[in-house]
Amino acid sequence: MRKLYFLIAFLLVSLNNNAQTISTYAGAWGGFYCEGTTFGATFNKPTGVCLDAAGNVYIVDTGSHRIRKMTPAGVVTTIAGSVSGYVDGNSAIAKFNNPRGITIDAAGNLYVTDYSNNRIRKITPSGDVSTLAGSTISGYADGLGSAAKFAGLNGICCDAGGNLYVTDRFNHKIRKITPNGVVSTVAGSTVGYLDGNGIAVQFNEPMAIGIASSGDFFIADKGNNRIRKMTAAGVVTTVAGSGVLGTADGTGIVAEFSAPTGICSDTAGNCYVVDASSNLLRKITPAGIVTTLAGGANGFDFGEGFNRNFAEPLGVCVDASGNVYVSESNTIKKITPANTVINLAGSFLSSSVDGTGTLASMEPIGVCTDPSGNVYTVEKTYNRVRKITASGIVTSFAGSGVSGSTNGTGTAAKLNFPQSICYDPTSGNIFVADTGNNSIRKITLNGVVSTFATGFSNPSAICVDAVGNFYVVDANTFKVKKITPSGVVSTIITYSGTNGSLKTGICIDANNNIYLADPEKYVVLKISSTGIISTFVGLYNGGGDLDGTGTAARLTWPFSVTIGPDGNIYMVDGAKIKRITLDGVVTSLVGSTYGDVDGVGTAVKLRPSGVCFATDNVIYIADEGNGKVKKMTGLVLGVSQNSISDFDFKWYPNPAINTITLEVPLPVSNAEVSITDITGKIIHSQTVLSSVSTLDISSFQKGVYFLTITDGARRTTQKFIKE
Repeated sequence: MRKLYFLIAFLLVSLNNNAQTISTYAGAWGGFYCEGTTFGATFNKPTGVCLDAAGNVYIVDTGSHRIRKMTPAGVVTTIAGSVSGYVDGNSAIAKFNNPRGITIDAAGNLYVTDYSNNRIRKITPSGDVSTLAGSTISGYADGLGSAAKFAGLNGICCDAGGNLYVTDRFNHKIRKITPNGVVSTVAGSTVGYLDGNGIAVQFNEPMAIGIASSGDFFIADKGNNRIRKMTAAGVVTTVAGSGVLGTADGTGIVAEFSAPTGICSDTAGNCYVVDASSNLLRKITPAGIVTTLAGGANGFDFGEGFNRNFAEPLGVCVDASGNVYVSESNTIKKITPANTVINLAGSFLSSSVDGTGTLASMEPIGVCTDPSGNVYTVEKTYNRVRKITASGIVTSFAGSGVSGSTNGTGTAAKLNFPQSICYDPTSGNIFVADTGNNSIRKITLNGVVSTFATGFSNPSAICVDAVGNFYVVDANTFKVKKITPSGVVSTIITYSGTNGSLKTGICIDANNNIYLADPEKYVVLKISSTGIISTFVGLYNGGGDLDGTGTAARLTWPFSVTIGPDGNIYMVDGAKIKRITLDGVVTSLVGSTYGDVDGVGTAVKLRPSGVCFATDNVIYIADEGNGKVKKMTGLVLGVSQNSISDFDFKWYPNPAINTITLEVPLPVSNAEVSITDITGKIIHSQTVLSSVSTLDISSFQKGVYFLTITDGARRTTQKFIKE
């Protein structure tokens, strides 16, 4: 019998050789980036928008790391940017990394907040890109050029003197940058809510800023659900919003907002606000009267006319005629003064077409598997759950493609912007975070859809523990909620304040510790079984890409997390798949930069959003940005540092049908045996009372399982197959 330290040595060699291989399992689309005219062009999560005097719209295409231009005739071209990175120079070689906001000065120069590079970039009319202020390391410092530091650059606007004003989101401040690159703080201090002057003011993640013809500024204070007004001298007051998350129209502080992310002002002094969580476009008159202009339902709507829906609206600008332009999901829309919604550019070339393998098309954001080897993906834009059989046949499993809340079977049911999916081995059903319906939906393996639990506000992620309890990220309330198998909902923890940012992934380990992926803060948080929240890996507000332990590691965009059969955490981080041991050691497994390249190790390029296990060494990846599901093979499971021991035991037979015999060498003390399925969930455990024990596995479904025996400091795991 092999000693465990031989296994450890093999693991280390395998990992260093980057043995993990990525291949396309289903889907054929190559991404959201395409030049063209009107609907022939495609975008990848556009955010900031602005206009020039000629009516050209400039668009920050965040997901493709490019700055795009749309002429009045609808011709879309790229004026700067390519793959993610940081390079100054002409338009052909310049690189951005998750750019967010954009503005234009009187001379036609564009200025961009380069979010993940923590810099302000300038683009001349000829396409030359340079850095005006900021440095690689996020933080807070006023100063000249690269001496200044930012943390979470988002909104930007320009005054008549060419001075720039930006929302420094995670520093909770408004910063000013002169044409010479001198950075100073105009208003804001610590996180909170307080009107006043200068550094006495408090914001909570200000997201966007716009300037009025009066010279005053309007600020979308996302975390406070309020719209604030700031004079050039830094005096801040509240224009509208009660602070309560909601959608109520009204005057001043009677009105409600839901995480406002975009803002602009017209020549008449009206303010236009993109209310992201409620998918609304709001208008505030100079008298403070708030009304809703468009939107309401959460989902893709390519129709035109009145009362059209938005899907993740983020940016807004207005022209001299009062037409409002909104960036949403993968399209640009115009709302006329008569409140008619017109689609200007962008489309969804990925579509949602059934087929076999690469003949199918999809937009997967989340992924899970069942014991029969079927893969399920959730498509938020197309309001569907897709099923991929073991032979690669892709079908629409649940959801009609039209947003709604109807229960039913298969495509007779309706979903509304679903964002997360998991398989529950205890019940044999699939569960979906149906974000737009603020509910959790249950789907049997026969495709019967029902509503399992309600009372949520923007549920964004879901996972299940070994006994069938569900854990949900309730994004708008900053809570993690628990749902029992009988559907009883309770709150586990509230993570507002410093930790009050978007959480896009959740998983739970065998010891009932919960892990949350926080892409905006570049960390994975841990909630202990006793309810203590802490940073598990990554540096808070300090992005990067560096393997390491705990806060010494740097994360790019941690989006999705899952527990592997070895008990470790597997994570989507930017364009990579990484492993985190329960000791907090972060290791990159596969991937490099954003793109669409299959292969081995660092040769791989992805645009991933979700990850799950199928067997002990097979992972499926929701490669959302490429419209594909990809398969990773060759994975060697990790072993916790605490697992290295010289602990042998015998067990047989393998494969097994009804029982497994376990022989443990004496002496043993406090030895425990546990069996986990391929998702890492414990489905059986017992104490070893003698040197020979029998494990009853007759009730197990056929598949791959992992047997772990722990005796004090000694611990080892072996794989077996149930037939």
